[in-house]
Amino acid sequence: MRHPESPPAWTPLTTGEGGTVTALAAGPPGADRQVVVAGTLSGLFVGREYGQAWEKLSALGNRYVQAAAISPAFESDATLIVGTAGSGAFLSVDGGASWREQEFWGRRPDVTALVFSPTFANDGMILAGTSQDGVYVTTNRGRTWNAANLGLADLSVNALAAHLGPAGNGLLFAGTSTGLYQWAAEARQWFAVAGYPAGNPVQAIVVAPTPGDSALFVGTEGAGLWRSIDGDALHRLETIDADSSVNAIAVSADFSADATLMIATTQRGLMRSHDRGDSWQPLAGAADANSVLALTSCASPDGQVWLAGLHERGVLRSANGGGSWEPSNVGLSSRPVLALALSPRFASDGTLLVGTAAEGVLRSTDGGATWSRASDGLEAPSVTSLTFSRTFPADRRVWAIAGASLVESLDGGQTWAPVAGLPGDVVPLSLASACDAQAGHAVAVGGAAGALALSRDGGESWTRSAEHFGGANVVTVAFSPNYALDATLLAATTGDGMIAVYRSTDRGSAWSQILEHAGDGWASLAIPPTYGPGDDFIAVATGREVITPAGRRVPSWRATRPTEARLSVLAVVASAHFATNNTLYAATSRGVFRSSDRGRIWRRLSAGMGAPPVTALTLASDEAAKDVLVAGTLDGTVWRLRDAAAAQD
Repeated sequence: MRHPESPPAWTPLTTGEGGTVTALAAGPPGADRQVVVAGTLSGLFVGREYGQAWEKLSALGNRYVQAAAISPAFESDATLIVGTAGSGAFLSVDGGASWREQEFWGRRPDVTALVFSPTFANDGMILAGTSQDGVYVTTNRGRTWNAANLGLADLSVNALAAHLGPAGNGLLFAGTSTGLYQWAAEARQWFAVAGYPAGNPVQAIVVAPTPGDSALFVGTEGAGLWRSIDGDALHRLETIDADSSVNAIAVSADFSADATLMIATTQRGLMRSHDRGDSWQPLAGAADANSVLALTSCASPDGQVWLAGLHERGVLRSANGGGSWEPSNVGLSSRPVLALALSPRFASDGTLLVGTAAEGVLRSTDGGATWSRASDGLEAPSVTSLTFSRTFPADRRVWAIAGASLVESLDGGQTWAPVAGLPGDVVPLSLASACDAQAGHAVAVGGAAGALALSRDGGESWTRSAEHFGGANVVTVAFSPNYALDATLLAATTGDGMIAVYRSTDRGSAWSQILEHAGDGWASLAIPPTYGPGDDFIAVATGREVITPAGRRVPSWRATRPTEARLSVLAVVASAHFATNNTLYAATSRGVFRSSDRGRIWRRLSAGMGAPPVTALTLASDEAAKDVLVAGTLDGTVWRLRDAAAAQD
């Protein structure tokens, strides 16, 4: 007896294991085990078995964690704190099960460094260093914070460190883009550390973990490694190249006994010293060691474990003092997908490109079965937008936004080169292309501060639109599916808490506003293939909502939410068969949703995937003319759903 086929379900095309690890922190050795955490571009992970495996602390969400610190009394107070890019700091007093946003007098600074006072159990002090606002301090366990910048020559703080001094007092250090400072509690201000030359950027500071051991190590950008031992003056170590850049430093948990520390340099990778820095050995067994961003050590029952956080490659782990290293990324997934694009002939050529936050472009030519890096020629690793030429099978052309540059590929996305001639005031934020029988390859690039550039010859020449969109950022541009006939394109802008949608029906010469709505800094547009004089339906995603015309015409609008649960709608796409199924798909911070009635009612498509944060969504038709959805997630997994219109909710 033939069993009916199971309903369509999501299947992964890639794994997101690994990614960029921006921070590592190990707590004090405890009665149970020493806690270790890893900060990434998409959240905080806690290490199991001393970093052999990882588990995401989901209560924090998917924030870009730049700094992490663990209370010196963690066994009794279970306190953690993390610093994020653009979202301030978050404190947990239950080991990461729940978090409380910290209040910085109405600001959400970029928090780049964190440290607990060594006497935190008594004084409740934590310091937070920021990229532009100097140092904040709390003395009541995070209930309130105040600026503590007196004496700092600049407010760009890269590193903080704390040490228990011989008299039982806490010694606090701060490293900025121009110097090294020590906090004087009596004067309540910072003083420049004697012996360290002003103007040298500090990147890392580490002190000995044992009370009474006053060893201090300072890593710099381009000025080598500096040391102070037994209270002597700070001086540069001649055993490290004077022009070395030291990204990270870690000392052994038993430093006073074994005198062991490691540093990560951009020139020579990981290096180890067994004599407090007097001599050094390169650690050749650490692959990719020149891309180490963070270092820490923890004390397992079997001896010291060293962990290195890498750019793009996750965590390396060594259980033999750095003699050998192994990737240790089980459960650690942080390779955010920022953009997806499918070839116009995806059903036959299987070409799929993925834009990532830190790894450039990933490319598949077999529908996602196998992948290769395709980043040659990219000057920036962050790729936020991708679009294929509409005649891609013939010309092999693709455009992308990488960093703040527009680039193109003429070989199907394998190699890239800058696009010349883009007006200098256009900082690219959004990108779209179309094929126009009258004007050739049309390309539109939306930019910051109301800039829009248009090309009618595939980027060979450009014109700057006279429309300035009120100076708002042009975050989305889209061509009508029938552009060759109707000459219509749309642009969405954001600024001052509002989004606006504009339409041009003359290839971008003149524009009129068709929608204004409260928005959260982004907008996505979906234009169905049915778009035309009889049905000018479009869909706009922003904030928690999808906005659609109340009827088949634009004049009135309706906003719906995929669910009452708090989420963000990041993208919306229309079915290739919208004329018959009226179907839209929405990518949200809690999975993918589908509406089969033009956006009125939504249901989650979770079978096989669940509800991860989906950061990019695109669609194609397969050989049987069925919708194929491809979704990219914040952790770096790319998913495919065949026959999406028939998938169960």
